[in-house]
Order: sequence, then structure tokens, then C-alpha cells
Amino acid sequence: MDERVPLVAPSAPENMRSGRVGMPWRRIRGISAYQRYDIQQVAKWIEQVLPFWLLLLVVFIRQHLQGIKQDKLSKFVEYCLATA
Repeated sequence: MDERVPLVAPSAPENMRSGRVGMPWRRIRGISAYQRYDIQQVAKWIEQVLPFWLLLLVVFIRQHLQGIKQDKLSKFVEYCLATA
């Protein structure tokens, strides 16, 4: 009754089946610990900066659109005053 299910598939690489502790995917895919650390740091930085960049972009677009509206309005007023 003591049937145990293997945690690693029989087709897994030898270093995973041998029971070694660590991150075998690092050796398989060729990603070093420093590269993984850099990717994590970049991800944290993006998480912190992205909301502010999005807010800045929204404000920039809004101001740009208001400027276009204001410009058209001022041209319309000038046109109305010139034709009156």
C-alpha cells in the first residue's frame, strides 16, 4: 500500500533525478545566478516606476489634447471676430 509517486519524471535530466539540491534549470538553460538577479532587479524597478510613467503619459496626452482644443477654439474666436 505504500505506493510512492516520483517527484521527477523518469525522462528528466540526470542531475534532477540524482536528488541534488539546487536549481538544475540554471545549468540546463545556461542562466547564471547573476543574470537571474539582474532580471529580478529590473522587474522590481519596472514595478516601482511604471505607475508613474503611465500617469505622466496620461497627463501628457490630456494636456496635448487640451492644447489642440484650445488652439482650435482660439482660431474659431479669431475667425468670428474677424468676420463680425
